[in-house]
Amino acid sequence: MTLSLTSANSVYSGSFIGVSFPQYLTAVVGNTCSTNNSLISCSVTSNNFSNLSVSGTVAASETIVITYNSITNAQEALTANSVSVTSYIDSANDGIIDQLSTGLTLSFTANQLPSNVFYILPANKTTFVTTSYTFSVVLSDPIPANGYIVITFPSSVTLTSPSLLSASFSTTNYSLSQSGSNLTILNCFSSGLNTLTVSMSIGGINNPSSMAPSASFQIFTFGSIAGVNYLNSGPSVTMTSIAQSAAFSALPTSTTVHATTTYTFSITFFGAHTSNDYLIFSIPSTMSFAANPVCSPVSGIASINCTLTNSSLKIVLVAVPSSTITFNVSNINNYDVSNTAVTLSMTAYNTAGYAS
Repeated sequence: MTLSLTSANSVYSGSFIGVSFPQYLTAVVGNTCSTNNSLISCSVTSNNFSNLSVSGTVAASETIVITYNSITNAQEALTANSVSVTSYIDSANDGIIDQLSTGLTLSFTANQLPSNVFYILPANKTTFVTTSYTFSVVLSDPIPANGYIVITFPSSVTLTSPSLLSASFSTTNYSLSQSGSNLTILNCFSSGLNTLTVSMSIGGINNPSSMAPSASFQIFTFGSIAGVNYLNSGPSVTMTSIAQSAAFSALPTSTTVHATTTYTFSITFFGAHTSNDYLIFSIPSTMSFAANPVCSPVSGIASINCTLTNSSLKIVLVAVPSSTITFNVSNINNYDVSNTAVTLSMTAYNTAGYAS
């Protein structure tokens, strides 16, 4: 830390200058400090004070630059009170020449974490599923006494009665506080936490509704007053499988082999969908479409439309669907062998084209 001072009055041989550090700023006793003037020697005599002795005349117009080689900043992102500087006639600290006790405040900022120290692992990577996530982070600084951790979830990952299942720190008296997308882990650090590698498993987390990558998670650590570490652009999560619908059925008007007929499909979605989401029906190779199929709603949705591309039928949910919808698709050629089971399936996608 460097202080630059210009005294209003001259100081003379035998005078002293005292520099008092505010609360939260700590100097290491015995470590060196230095000045730009050979007539002034500097020593750190306590954790919050340094003493500068003057061996010759230093004019009022002369700027004194003091450099401290070992100062410990505040542990939290706060504004400390002003550094206080007083010059005295002698070492008895009487006969004040000049004094400055305000205006040299110090503001500290939280320490940003590197992007590669925060990891997230869902226990289950299926869309819509409520599961647990393991969070691991390597902090840059300890968590001060009575501090806490905040995790900010992306909008596609939600919480339902979250709980702290396990952690690398004591959870005897833990509590969780949820406010919107922020989850705060409290009452775990009454004495602080010096271990920088931290992990925790949190249950009650709802996976995204699609296989689109989520936005970034964020993590913050705090002391009892202000922030310590933060990462605004943390990792994201991507689902690897889609949830199976609660119910799916397909009923042909005619079960005659190779007949061209209309099928009535009924789907109960695992989760909510919205207008312009869509379904993809890839017809089995042993079946076909006789002509451009026509889709029409039966129940649970006001309007749908269909587009055929090769052997895949895109069924757009023009209106917001209910949890269960039923609709007809015409011009489907039945399988040409009787008494043989054929597996039919559909996959739902959101408007951005991600399976959901």
